[in-house]
Amino acid sequence: NQWQDNKCSSKPAAGFTECVCEPGPFDIDGSGTVFTTGTLDYERITSYQLAAVVTDDTGLFTEATVVVSIGDVPEPPIIYPDQVFVVDENTPRGTIIGQILASDDDANGEIEFELLNGTDVFSVSQGEGSLLAGGTNLGVILDFECTNSYVLLVRATSDNQAVERTLSVI
Repeated sequence: NQWQDNKCSSKPAAGFTECVCEPGPFDIDGSGTVFTTGTLDYERITSYQLAAVVTDDTGLFTEATVVVSIGDVPEPPIIYPDQVFVVDENTPRGTIIGQILASDDDANGEIEFELLNGTDVFSVSQGEGSLLAGGTNLGVILDFECTNSYVLLVRATSDNQAVERTLSVI
């Protein structure tokens, strides 16, 4: 994942330094300091090659390639929004109602799930993210006439980064 572009402009005016190829999310000022102008995403591009031209007051110039390597930082997983699960009343305990959809480019697919409410009626498998009928209260059954929908709060964690999102069960 390396960015490189050869759309170059002419050399800068005497006494200036600038990137002469489209530099992605970077710019360079007259003193030669490179700074970001946009968002960097290690999972998308791990390094950039920038072409720079330096001129002196007499018009002499030199060209150089500057390589900028991007470091990876842990980011929280993503739980996809608007997930709705449908379950029939009297569904037996342990029945998989559905899979909670989440991803994390940093965690190589290793996400732990935790149900933060509704645990008397539902449970979630920590490693797979399967939402299951049946929770901590063995006497609770799914009864449409008693409760026809639930809003559950789930937490997904990877690399000590967590995110929470609501899910609907009808």
